[in-house]
Amino acid sequence: MDPQKLNGVADWPLPKNPTDVRSFLGFTGYYQYFVPNYSKIARPLLDLTKKNLLWHWGEAQFKAFETLKTLMCRKPVLIQPNFE
Repeated sequence: MDPQKLNGVADWPLPKNPTDVRSFLGFTGYYQYFVPNYSKIARPLLDLTKKNLLWHWGEAQFKAFETLKTLMCRKPVLIQPNFE
């Protein structure tokens, strides 16, 4: 991951509405194949984006948000191999 993007994730503000959650999940979802159990971790946040559910930011959502931020910024960071 680009170091600039890592800084953006580390400083990502708490979502205040479903649009903010979608934005965060859109970014982290791009890297979901490198995060073990991504769908289980992100489930509380995904539930917030459903139209028929009331917005409720609780402990489960906060934990999921912080866990994803941590996992996006930790090492090892995978890169494409250089065969030269």
